[in-house]
Amino acid sequence: MLTSAGPRSPRWSTRRRTSGAWSSTSSCSWRRKWARYIPKADVEPDTRQPDHAEAHAERSALLAEVVKLPRRQRAVLVLRYYEGMSDAQIAEVLGCAETTVRGYAFRGLAALRIEMKSAELR
Repeated sequence: MLTSAGPRSPRWSTRRRTSGAWSSTSSCSWRRKWARYIPKADVEPDTRQPDHAEAHAERSALLAEVVKLPRRQRAVLVLRYYEGMSDAQIAEVLGCAETTVRGYAFRGLAALRIEMKSAELR
């Protein structure tokens, strides 16, 4: 009697699916499927230029509030944030202690926060 090695034979049905050519064939077909996809740009790139008016208006409002600060607080904030000086350098320029410089900066920034917040609510 001849035994068939076809798909209905018991030896074929107990064979694991992950072994042999079947596994590599299935993964290859999966890879081929993804290779057929060609990416396309559905959205045009954004070529608009940013509007600088809002940033300019905010900067102008901030400078208007800085002008209202007391002379020492204004000097500390300008030297620290516009000139890039350290607290020691500012203390040397103003002729006071570093802790005094930090106090002026703290109080000046607190006043600016309050004024800018109230201007924003108006």
